[in-house]
Amino acid sequence: MKSLFLSEFDTTIRYHEIKGEGRPVIYLAALSLPSLPNFLSIATHPAMASRHSILIDYLGVGHSDHPEGFDYSLENHAKTIADVLDHENLKNCIVIGHSMGGTVGVLLAMARPDLVSHLFVCEGNLICGGGAATLRNTSVSEDVFANEFFPKMLDNWQKEGAGGDEMAAWRAGVWKDVSFRGMHKNSAALVNLNDELKSSFFKLPMKCTFVYGEHSLPENTGKITPDAPNPNELLANGISVGVVPNVGHMMVLNPDGFVEAVLSEL
Repeated sequence: MKSLFLSEFDTTIRYHEIKGEGRPVIYLAALSLPSLPNFLSIATHPAMASRHSILIDYLGVGHSDHPEGFDYSLENHAKTIADVLDHENLKNCIVIGHSMGGTVGVLLAMARPDLVSHLFVCEGNLICGGGAATLRNTSVSEDVFANEFFPKMLDNWQKEGAGGDEMAAWRAGVWKDVSFRGMHKNSAALVNLNDELKSSFFKLPMKCTFVYGEHSLPENTGKITPDAPNPNELLANGISVGVVPNVGHMMVLNPDGFVEAVLSEL
């Protein structure tokens, strides 16, 4: 694990590096998730393991500091990612962002196109409105979420996990070490995205690929959502489309399919 003190925010961000070859691959995790539970199975997959990879824990998440003074805006998350890449002297990276990470990846590419040669947005939010998790989190105030709502959810997941529910046990594990207030702020930022984000995404100069879990495709759900736009609109605006079979939003649960979807675009 490596560390970088961010003087602008008076805090330290931490990340994991896998030495390898070729263009660096930067992994940006989903909503307040540590990078390893989200992406370790992808970064160490036999077809990806030889690549130079960076897996970053956002501020407020996992091994990074949980600063009270950080605003947890998606733009500042993107800035901290850029700081890490500048510190490592990396440019022209392959950026793979899942869910919130996809949205942060778009903002990173907008602010610092020199850092990104190919952007994979894996069901990242492109318009405001949020998804089920962020709407649930923002259904209460930040104080209620941090002091009552989310601790109760963690306790319930812990009990369900002890009873044999593997997904509940996973949720209890990955979200027990996060800034609860940061998670609420991250959720609110996704619900209240800037209306211009999607059009800005369409104008990015680098190659961009939007990746769906098969079960999330609008043709299968019957609806278009902030993190599952119309594929035809994407294609019409120069965005290529990939699909991970047999999964929904948690597409990394099929690492073979995820890696195949990524490599088919590189």
